[in-house]
Amino acid sequence: MIKAIIFDFDGVIVDTERKKFKELQNLMNSTKFILTECDFKDMIGKKTSAFLSEKFPDMDKKEIKKTEEQRRKKLKNTEGKILPGLKKLILYLQSK
Repeated sequence: MIKAIIFDFDGVIVDTERKKFKELQNLMNSTKFILTECDFKDMIGKKTSAFLSEKFPDMDKKEIKKTEEQRRKKLKNTEGKILPGLKKLILYLQSK
């Protein structure tokens, strides 16, 4: 018998992936490392540092950390939209 279900928040309950990418894209525009819309699908589900290390192997680790921190600060108090169907799923699970 299942007694509990655990959901990850970012990208599972609330759609944060697009906002995360857009803010990172804005931050990267001031560097020599540029992100395009085509890069969005490659970032989904990854930590910013892992994505940047993979995408830009020549990017300095300190710069990656700084960029990740800046992105987090910018998005710290933003709200996301609950993903479609999730509320219905949670209500269904709660009833069981």
